Amino acid sequence: MNLMRAILRAAEASPHELRVRGRQIVFSRVNALCAERGRAIFRGDGHLRSLGIQADALTSWVRQRSSSWFGREDRRRRICHHFDAHPAAAAALLERADRILNDEMFILGHGPVPFRGDDRWRRDQISVMASPPEFYGRIRYLDCARVGDSKLVWEPNRFAWAWWLGAVHSITGKPSYSEKFSELTLDWFEKNPYPLGINYCSALEMGLRAYAWVWALELFRDAGVADDAFARLIQGIWTSCRHVENNLSYYFAPNTHLLGEGFALFGCGSLVPEFKESPRWRHVGAAILAQEATRQFHRDGTHRELSTCYHLYATDFYVQAVLIARQTGFGLPPAVAMAAQQAAARLGELVAADGILPPLNDCDSGRLDWFNVDPLDAAPTLQAARALWPDLPLPRVPDRGNGYHVWMAPATACEKPCEAATDGYARSAGQQGLSVSAGPSHMAVDAPRNQQRYDSGIVTYRNAEGDYALFRCGPFGYMDCGHSHDAQTSLILYLAGQPVIVDCGTGAYTRSRAIRDSFRGALSKNVLTLAGCEPSAADDWFHWQRKTEATLTEVRHTESSFQCAGFHDGFQPALGFSARVARSVEIDDCVALVVDTWNTANPVTARLAWTLDPGLQVLWESGGEVCGPIWRGTMRDGKGRHYHFLMCRLAADADVTIASRATSRDQTTVRDDNDSHASAPGEIGGCELSVSAGPYSPAYGVLHQTQRLVMDVSNASAGCVVTAFSKVGPLAISVQSTGQFVVTARPRATAGADRAAQQAVL
Repeated sequence: MNLMRAILRAAEASPHELRVRGRQIVFSRVNALCAERGRAIFRGDGHLRSLGIQADALTSWVRQRSSSWFGREDRRRRICHHFDAHPAAAAALLERADRILNDEMFILGHGPVPFRGDDRWRRDQISVMASPPEFYGRIRYLDCARVGDSKLVWEPNRFAWAWWLGAVHSITGKPSYSEKFSELTLDWFEKNPYPLGINYCSALEMGLRAYAWVWALELFRDAGVADDAFARLIQGIWTSCRHVENNLSYYFAPNTHLLGEGFALFGCGSLVPEFKESPRWRHVGAAILAQEATRQFHRDGTHRELSTCYHLYATDFYVQAVLIARQTGFGLPPAVAMAAQQAAARLGELVAADGILPPLNDCDSGRLDWFNVDPLDAAPTLQAARALWPDLPLPRVPDRGNGYHVWMAPATACEKPCEAATDGYARSAGQQGLSVSAGPSHMAVDAPRNQQRYDSGIVTYRNAEGDYALFRCGPFGYMDCGHSHDAQTSLILYLAGQPVIVDCGTGAYTRSRAIRDSFRGALSKNVLTLAGCEPSAADDWFHWQRKTEATLTEVRHTESSFQCAGFHDGFQPALGFSARVARSVEIDDCVALVVDTWNTANPVTARLAWTLDPGLQVLWESGGEVCGPIWRGTMRDGKGRHYHFLMCRLAADADVTIASRATSRDQTTVRDDNDSHASAPGEIGGCELSVSAGPYSPAYGVLHQTQRLVMDVSNASAGCVVTAFSKVGPLAISVQSTGQFVVTARPRATAGADRAAQQAVL
């Protein structure tokens, strides 16, 4: 934050914000002074005093404590039976654990990568850059040139690997996994003394790490883990929760950061209730989850970051909080369970048929839990939600066997009914300046599917044949919109389960400003752009100077068809004169039709660029002029299946529809484009079609290129570009006597005839 912005924020701050920020500044300054004297702000034996036990009794307490929520042989038998029934998932889990035995780590989209050296816990393993072991408050953790990518540094420090080792140990009983856990844990605490190092820069990271340590206590409680490792874990959980409660992100990052911190306090306070501070942690954490349920979600259940990745992340916080409450018997305010249900129901609408979410807005590949290989795999979360609420309308998704719903299910011996929320929540919340309610009236999960419901501006469609569409047209984002992309009216499209039009993803957060902007800018977001401009303007890494809001004008949704439309005026500030772009989408059983139009006060160039799934190979069929400049082609996937496309420019007032839903069958064809061929895409009638490379990031920080299908239109103050996709056969466009344009797909009789139509590979 620059000085001017800091002054403006201070002038606008409420008395509560000033108090919170003041306390956090004092905490940091005192902690820094203590660090200069070689000690921490908390007593070294504070965890023992909090538990009321002696140091030599700590290991016995871990192994015998009556509050264990994980259960014993009953749960372990269920887990073993589960993985016996899913050998592929068991093999994947075993491979991950064995990689860790060989000092390799899976780090976000990278991995396995070597994980060795004295500075491995502070090093970005990809750029091989390490941060200094100094007081956390002096480390510029977002400065990639000095410390590397902090997210890549933090990932192994979240201790996800502890779950993989513990899970395999639970299944196999082999001591090598518990021994490796002891080795890495003791090394971590030796190399990361509190409060020194980059791993203490984020309260969220500390909270998630403490939650992982709680799991480690349970997974290894009966294993041959070194006594020192147990002692360090208990001390680490206590220190982390104390740090988090003194550095809650009420005003620094009151989005999923605050959610995660609240969840960590509730989770650790519930699962380790013996700390004298645990009731306070539970109450503050539950109050945060309850309050943020009314702030961070739209009425349609979508998280306000408008990111599919962050929506899954937030859903996991709420679903796991409810699961923990059922395991331990500690209550939650009603708003938390209501938010969990609605977020899970919305998650079920956002996923494609395979249970995988398409990336929308920022996606950092992080997850709360450690049961998944794919960061956008929502199937485990949906399975857990279905187990909690059998009547919730959730889609059937594939069971990939990672066992999330088994690991998180309450053990028979430990299961207790959830208590109702008590005044303790209000008391603890009041100390933090929070207000707790039962939740807003929009928390009904059976809200009718209508246009008003989609206040997030994100509309999805999915049918039984695997067709899927996600259309975004609404608010730009949440608060500073740090995780938003300039993607108003963007479209993601699958046909018969095959991704066809995809989002380019998220290249990185802090590695390079140029990379960051290339992935979040409109030029790579499957939208129409004018005069080489973008409707929104980025300010810095996580802020926007100008944000474009869009208006959703139509949503019609049935089991076999889908229509939606919207527009925005975001180009006006950049162009200096009135400019409106609009998009409509229509899908039936055979064809997906997209119509883009623009109207401007002065002539401008227009560009429409579609980001294609990298698994598709573009083939050329024909080009020429029919109702206007037109190109037809085919995309072939790795299994030999073909998906057909058509792009055409028409007049701005053109009325276009799909033949099967046309109001009249009285068609007068101007000319059939089957007789018009060209050897390659090029320029026709003031338009040019090309296939070029575009940025693509299938996982955070992993940079690739894919093909983009690009149509450029020369100067015009109004126009219309029609794009159609088909899974059944070549596409044609014709005109009725009424002047309505109709797009039709002509099914091919045989696969041989389909292959014969392919004339050239671009």
